[in-house]
Amino acid sequence: MKFEIIENLDNITRKIDGFTTPPVLEGKPTLIQINKQILTSTGLRPMTNIEIAKTILHECIHAYLAIKGKYPDAGGST
Repeated sequence: MKFEIIENLDNITRKIDGFTTPPVLEGKPTLIQINKQILTSTGLRPMTNIEIAKTILHECIHAYLAIKGKYPDAGGST
């Protein structure tokens, strides 16, 4: 897995706190992007520490499910 902090993931129709991109090619990491606007008190949408933790956990679950879907025999729980 690879994490990136993106300046602003929001688009015109949605406010996006985080986004997970599953690996397209074998050997490439799953990419988790976190919106910088939720991380700082001066951002457009600051969040509490627990809200940030929930967002990161949410995206990690997406990443886990994407990896298990693509590689069902990979380690970890079923």
